[in-house]
Amino acid sequence: MSTPATARRAGERRSVGIGRLGGAHGPALGERLVCLPYAGGNGLAYQPWVRTLANHDIAVEAVELPGRLSRVAQPPYDDLAALVTDLADEIGAWSAGRPFHLFGHSLGALVGYELTRELVRRDGPRPRRLVVSGSVAPHVLVRHTRLAELDDVELIDHVFAMDGTPFAARLDQELVAMLVRAYRADVALFDRYEHTPGPLLDVPVSVFGGNADFGAALAGLRAWQSLVVPPVRVSVFPGGHFFPWRDDGFADILAAELRATA
Repeated sequence: MSTPATARRAGERRSVGIGRLGGAHGPALGERLVCLPYAGGNGLAYQPWVRTLANHDIAVEAVELPGRLSRVAQPPYDDLAALVTDLADEIGAWSAGRPFHLFGHSLGALVGYELTRELVRRDGPRPRRLVVSGSVAPHVLVRHTRLAELDDVELIDHVFAMDGTPFAARLDQELVAMLVRAYRADVALFDRYEHTPGPLLDVPVSVFGGNADFGAALAGLRAWQSLVVPPVRVSVFPGGHFFPWRDDGFADILAAELRATA
């Protein structure tokens, strides 16, 4: 784990970090994929891809955010701009001049896009490819105000209905409480986010979506094309919002997409 970037807001300390899944002392691999968590999630969601991507010479590096895992005692971010600033600082220290790719699903896609914009603005290290998954383009984002107004029971019912949480976790009240806290904070990030128009993003971008993910329909996926220097690769897979975790071959497809980067 690299040295975390740290933010101080109203006297509170919180930090972000990037750590390799599968063990920091594993074999050296030629490519690195930095994975950003979806709303309420954490980097361990990407653990199932580690072995497959390693077979393609790609290491999986997970972003760890406040309010979950080893940072569970830290207050979650309530402002996406502050999160992006701290992530950009961390990427700058972590990358050490070596190339990397970015993958973000749902909220992670939005964060990944804004993070890449900030890295380009700084004229520092930037991803060789950004993969956005399970999210419409930010300028056509639908607000989640109704979700923010749900009570804890209703919010958990919504999360479980998307089929993104293992059944065993639903029986663990402590895990449920942590999930509610993280998910509610992440929904607030959506609510407060405003896309600011700017130059087209000059980084290769791939867009992935599920054909039964009604929150990220094809028109919204294609809308990414208006924000990025072409070509933008848009791919639709069978499944709902969590399609990347329902297709045993997804990690192989992702590896091929990363390898296609010039």
